Amino acid sequence: TVRLKLTGCDSANINGFLYYNFLGGEERKIAMEYSGDGYFSAILPRGHIGDRLFYRIELTDERSVLAKIPQNGRKGFLVKYKGNISPYVLIPHIILIFASLFIAFLTFFYGVKILKGDDCVKQAAVLVLLTFLFSLIGGILIGVEVTRQTFNEGWGGYPIGRDVTDTKTEIFVFFWLVTLIFGWNALRGKQMIISDKTFGILIVASFSINLLAFLIPHSL
Repeated sequence: TVRLKLTGCDSANINGFLYYNFLGGEERKIAMEYSGDGYFSAILPRGHIGDRLFYRIELTDERSVLAKIPQNGRKGFLVKYKGNISPYVLIPHIILIFASLFIAFLTFFYGVKILKGDDCVKQAAVLVLLTFLFSLIGGILIGVEVTRQTFNEGWGGYPIGRDVTDTKTEIFVFFWLVTLIFGWNALRGKQMIISDKTFGILIVASFSINLLAFLIPHSL
């Protein structure tokens, strides 16, 4: 239900209309009900999981359009029809994602220690591996199911889709994968194909991308 309250005018002589359209569909019109005390309301139509609906409101009197909401030629307010996510999917997703960020912080500190000349490359490589695995499982493998249950869609990251959350997850998981590949020999106690300092730089860069991704608002 969409509710609107008018103040400072005679609301009884004003008509409210709600215009809506599903993404890619034709715009339709609903007369809003006036319930007294300046309140207008209208019920949005039912949709299917994954549908996206835009709506806007016009207030008129007998002579003209008094107001448009939103203003400035915007398309309207967006409503996303979401499904319910199973707790058996959502809880592991949340735990693994936040665990990956916690381990990423630890990895970052080891990366800084490497840049300072400390001999802790193997420990850092183990943490890189854990960060990558937790991010991959929680963010992508389980993330696909989260997206399916929420929007009835598959993976929405670039280039398959344009979903912000899926795309940013792809990016930081990719950076950790690259860092892991270059540091793989360190896991087995062997000489890496890059210098220790370069490995430290890769860790700091991957962590920075990871942290930036978490600061970008979630698309759900």
